[in-house]
Amino acid sequence: MVDLDRIHVGPFCFAVLALVVGILWFFSGFALLRTELRVADTALSKIGALALGQVAVAGNAGGQVVDAPFTGKSCHFARSALWKRVSDGRNSSWHHVATVLWPPEPTFSVTDETGSIEVIVRDVELDLEKMVTYLTVDCSPGDAALLAKYNLSPSSDTRVWSEWLPSGSDVYVCGTATQPPGERDKPIIESGSRGKLLVSVHIGPVSRKG
Repeated sequence: MVDLDRIHVGPFCFAVLALVVGILWFFSGFALLRTELRVADTALSKIGALALGQVAVAGNAGGQVVDAPFTGKSCHFARSALWKRVSDGRNSSWHHVATVLWPPEPTFSVTDETGSIEVIVRDVELDLEKMVTYLTVDCSPGDAALLAKYNLSPSSDTRVWSEWLPSGSDVYVCGTATQPPGERDKPIIESGSRGKLLVSVHIGPVSRKG
């Protein structure tokens, strides 16, 4: 048997732990700073006067409405991260299994007082409504079937982190306005060379639009 009283954790171990935590905080903070700078550097535009390239718009979300998996929330699209608890008999930890968009190729529209534009949701950074769900045997057959695609089952060992864009909500979008082939005078917003598409219902431009 291991005598826990005789185990010595030296200063070097604490230094390594502090270094690892510091690196993780640095990269998460850097990503947040990069997003904030991108938002600050992109002026809010009216949809009716939108130029191609990097843009930011704010308005009312519209388009197809679906029920989000696992939460049942009425939304334009949802993203769910699926996690599974893995145990070796003594310790357990959560492992990320998959991230699922619903519907599989979502789009939505943003409308302000000057017009409307379609947003293509792929390669996206989200700042939406969030919920963590620990699934039980009472989940719907549809949710159970979705889990089964990833060899998961409804139980306390399955965790779902869900995000969704509520139907009809005020939304801020930062991305690249492009002109699809054959669609004159009908631009769309999607991800581009300057970074991922950003969709938010929380950050400042939503409250100061107009």
